[in-house]
Amino acid sequence: LDVWFDSGCSHVPVLRKRGIDKADLYLEGSDQHRGWFQASLLESVGSCGEAPYRAVLTHGFTVDEKGRKMSKSVGNVVSPQEVIKQYGADILRLWVVSEDYTEDVKLGRGILRNITEDYKKIRNTIRFILGNLYDFDPSSDRVKKGSMHHFDRWILSVFNRLLEDIHSHYRSYTFYRVYHSIRNFCSNTLSSLYLDVLKDRLYVYSQDSPERRSAQTVLYELAVGIITSIAPFLSFTAEEAWSHLRKIDGSLPESVFMSEIPEPREELIDDSLEEDYSFLLKLRGEVMRAIESARRRGVVKHPYEARVYISDLTLRDRISDYLEYLPYFLTVSQVEFGSGGEVIEKAEDIKGLEIGVSFALGKRCPRCWIYFTEDQFCGEVCYRCCKVIEEK
Repeated sequence: LDVWFDSGCSHVPVLRKRGIDKADLYLEGSDQHRGWFQASLLESVGSCGEAPYRAVLTHGFTVDEKGRKMSKSVGNVVSPQEVIKQYGADILRLWVVSEDYTEDVKLGRGILRNITEDYKKIRNTIRFILGNLYDFDPSSDRVKKGSMHHFDRWILSVFNRLLEDIHSHYRSYTFYRVYHSIRNFCSNTLSSLYLDVLKDRLYVYSQDSPERRSAQTVLYELAVGIITSIAPFLSFTAEEAWSHLRKIDGSLPESVFMSEIPEPREELIDDSLEEDYSFLLKLRGEVMRAIESARRRGVVKHPYEARVYISDLTLRDRISDYLEYLPYFLTVSQVEFGSGGEVIEKAEDIKGLEIGVSFALGKRCPRCWIYFTEDQFCGEVCYRCCKVIEEK
């Protein structure tokens, strides 16, 4: 029997005898356009009058980091077993999903080291989120959107846009875009911004305060969404994280693979809020650059030691709804509108703006590390921390 006819009619015993009219997907290397894909199409059309598949996905071949074909004689072969033994199965799976399979796929030690670093960023983000949900009960502590802090509503809006992208990328089989979207979100949006700013509310405010519960509500939503989104490729990590999440919420399915990736919720997407934060993030970038300049000159060692001057007085009106939260969003102790500061930097992205930085006024609170003037202290700690301690 001709080998191509043999493989081409495999859809009959595999699918049609089971009552399935056609496969959702045929998956093979690019050489099969003239092979299995073609033979299957011809045989199925001849026998059944239709294609045996709804879609065909082709991929390139595995090559080394320099794009050379892997060969034992060259010594550039990297076996999956070696990767699993040294790095674990999830690293191998993450490498597979990270590559654009429409071209030849590169594999080498350097690539695996980079993948391992990306894996750590995703894992550590999930670990931080789960660690800050230890006293959260979704059935009683969840905060409704209308009562949430505006920073939490912003990240929920951004996250639901991410969920839209993730579903779209999975449907189109562009798995590497899923990976890049999640990696960038965990590394840039969460670790470097949201979770960094959030530490003040998580660690300083009282346990049952609306500010802290609002933050935890978002962390819970992020945990469910991220863990289910990575499950198809970081399967072992996702299942491990899910087992910890079930200790927080026992109503969740027994396994992450019995759950689904949450659908994006239109009511959580806020265009106006995202527009406001787009400018606030631009301002934060300018402030961080000025603080880094002040740090290099020995004016401050940590952003909490900074008193920041924003030269453009008209910005006060533009961000009037966020003034009270501005020092915490910028992770500094004090913000002043007007010219000043020992170090002054011209803004790069906001025309005509100058950012000044000097050492903060007053002394540091030993509990929250933020500097306050003498009249803002209550004994040894600042007024914020004093209130929390009294409640305890």
